[in-house]
Amino acid sequence: MLQIEKVVKLLDDYHFDVFREYVKNISIRSYYPLLLLDSINRSIELEQSTEEFCEEIYTEDNPNDEKTKKKFFQLAHYTFKLTQFLSRNYPAYLAPNINKIQHFINNGHLNKANFYLNALLDISEKIEDFGTYITALNIQALQYELQENIKDVVKNYTRQAEIINYRSLVNQIYLYRQQHFSVKSKPKSNADIEAILSFFTVHFESKSLVVSALSQYFYLHGLNFFNAEPFFDKATFDKIEKLEKLLENNSYLVFPFLEDLEYRVAYLKLRSLIQNFDDNRVIELSAKILDNSEATFFWKNFASQPEIFSIAVQASYLSSKYNTAFKSNHLETLLDDVKKRLDTLYSRCEDLLEKDEILDTTAKHIAVTNSYACLLLLGNDSDNLKAIQLLEGLLFTYQQIPFHAYIDPIFAVKISAYFNLKDYEGLENCYRRYKKMTDKKSVNPENDFTIHVLYYTAKWLETNRNQYLKKLQKRIDETPERARNTKLLQDIIGYFDLDFFN
Repeated sequence: MLQIEKVVKLLDDYHFDVFREYVKNISIRSYYPLLLLDSINRSIELEQSTEEFCEEIYTEDNPNDEKTKKKFFQLAHYTFKLTQFLSRNYPAYLAPNINKIQHFINNGHLNKANFYLNALLDISEKIEDFGTYITALNIQALQYELQENIKDVVKNYTRQAEIINYRSLVNQIYLYRQQHFSVKSKPKSNADIEAILSFFTVHFESKSLVVSALSQYFYLHGLNFFNAEPFFDKATFDKIEKLEKLLENNSYLVFPFLEDLEYRVAYLKLRSLIQNFDDNRVIELSAKILDNSEATFFWKNFASQPEIFSIAVQASYLSSKYNTAFKSNHLETLLDDVKKRLDTLYSRCEDLLEKDEILDTTAKHIAVTNSYACLLLLGNDSDNLKAIQLLEGLLFTYQQIPFHAYIDPIFAVKISAYFNLKDYEGLENCYRRYKKMTDKKSVNPENDFTIHVLYYTAKWLETNRNQYLKKLQKRIDETPERARNTKLLQDIIGYFDLDFFN
């Protein structure tokens, strides 16, 4: 029996209907997968032959032809992968079968119960639905015990122990992340970071794809979280793409409810691509994140976190590439497609900031507001002034709440806006406030570098004193190449004719 055939037979009416509707609305490619779903007899006791399916689906082809069969098996595999919709939105979609099996056994229909049990064991193992698989194994083990089949009882309980261990590892992975990923206790070196992240590396090759995928993700997430230099290496990017491929090839895997690993990995990939200024892939991946969020229902209750991340990434990308509002001809040189994209993002940020759940959640409110302000840097003087006012409102609103992790990006945007407006007095006041608020605290080196570049350049433009150019040169010399290799610095050097950097 085909795996997609077993899935359809195991689905209750609700889950079958929502899955069928999803397949129906995917795209024009939905025709054959939908036809396959409708061709499957949902009776668990009836198994259909390949020839029967081929005859019903490919009406103009010979059902016994090898090419037709090959085409059918590819269709069956593709349709089974579409169950990612169920795994993401209803990870316990197989669980209702436990009650069904118990009902049949209690009413004397052991054979029918075992039809469901065998199919359930196969699919729950395949998609790594640990909870359902363990329960199904336990029912089977106790049957063996009642039948005095000791050899299979031992084999079954051994398998249960393996799966219980995988489920425990998932819990340990999430717990370890919460216990060790802290901005306040950030590791001091790459070696320290690797020591912390070594917990995850030992599970990379786990036989459980869920354990392997989660451990790979949290390792990569840790490199990004701690701003480790290796995160931007090609080797790390290759690891991100390897994990992305694992999830793509095994899209049906079940992860904990409210976990959307695919978008998390896409975000890491975006971070890496942005560093390399890969325009086309950044925009393509941002769109993919937004598309995925629409197919993941639980984001409706969480202000579409993937959308917030996508906006933040696009804001960071666009501002790093087009933040030249300090130039007199900035708006004239800004590309039309960039202006259109900015208008769309402005509108979306304004819509989000009207939502109560955004305003009531500190982290989301700060993230959306800062993204919006970051995008406003690319506008006119009025937009830059609005960016300052928005961020000043944030600092006032949350003055009693410790939110140190957001300080340096907020001040990087504020100081950029003051620089664009040529308000050097406002910039200096903002800079001194930044230094006071971040005294002896860790900050993102890239944001800190941007702030100091703008501050020293502004002081030189204001006073024409070479001491500020020397301080700027010293800051550049002391900053790692990755952090100082910014387009903003290059634009400032070129526009203000700072030839001594060459």
